[in-house]
Amino acid sequence: MILIPLFILLLVIPFVYIKTLDYKIAALLVMTGSVPPGTTIVIYSQHFKVHDKYTAQVSSLSTIMSFIFIPMWLSIGTVILSLVK
Repeated sequence: MILIPLFILLLVIPFVYIKTLDYKIAALLVMTGSVPPGTTIVIYSQHFKVHDKYTAQVSSLSTIMSFIFIPMWLSIGTVILSLVK
């Protein structure tokens, strides 16, 4: 929720700077990095019976945290990338 969007932000800054990528699209890519990973890992862990309850809890926690991080990273990405353009 923090490292991947930050990595994507650092990755798209050069593209926005050289005008290959619009800053709004780049901000959307940064926000997409903060989206929870989904339930595929939960299905695998239940199938193989490896930490299935823990995986479900972590998946639920990341979904709840996304309500905070998605708007936050969209705002951060838009502000920073609009300054770069």
